[in-house]
Amino acid sequence: MHKKFEDVKSFLKNLLFGTKGQAVNIGNIALIGTTLVVAVLTLAFAGDVLSDINSDQTANSAAANISSNGLTGLLNVTGQLPSVGTVLGAALIIGILATAFFIRRSNN
Repeated sequence: MHKKFEDVKSFLKNLLFGTKGQAVNIGNIALIGTTLVVAVLTLAFAGDVLSDINSDQTANSAAANISSNGLTGLLNVTGQLPSVGTVLGAALIIGILATAFFIRRSNN
């Protein structure tokens, strides 16, 4: 029984604090969420700036084409943000379920 307790303790420690700082876990999910929000706001601001710059350029000039292509690139990046949020949410839910299952199993 003592060995199982140590295994559970080790598992929870790895879940909460990660191994070598590379895990998506409960301990750093707030940081990941904040980073995602900052990334969305930054991309929105960059899109607004590029849109304003593009509207001030002469049509079909090099500057207009560059700013237009930059805006297209930003649209492609922001199109992937819902997928990133879904993956992070799924990772958190899987981690919580795995922890609950492991704790329940170790109590039996």
